[in-house]
Amino acid sequence: MRIPNNAKLDPVTLYRGRLLYNLQSAVTLHFLLSHFTPLASPVVMILPIPNTWHVALSAGCLGFAMFAFVATPSTWGLLGKAAVWFAACRSML
Repeated sequence: MRIPNNAKLDPVTLYRGRLLYNLQSAVTLHFLLSHFTPLASPVVMILPIPNTWHVALSAGCLGFAMFAFVATPSTWGLLGKAAVWFAACRSML
C-alpha cells in the first residue's frame, strides 16, 4: 500500500489501523465459522484427475502462497511487532 507524500500518519495511527483491521478480520472469521453449515450433498464435483494429483497440486499451491506471504516484507509490517522476529530469522539465512 502506498501512502502519498503529503499524508502525515504517525506510527500510533498506523498501529491502531492495523489493530482494528486484524480485530475486524478475526471477528468476521469467527462469526462465519460459527454459522457455517456444510452442504447437504456429499459430492460437490468430480475431478477429472486422480485424487493424489489433486492433493499434490493443492499442497503445492498452498505452500507457494504461504512462502509468498512470509517472504514479502510488507506482511511483517502489517503484523506489527513480528517484524523483529522476521529480521532475526532472515539474519539466520
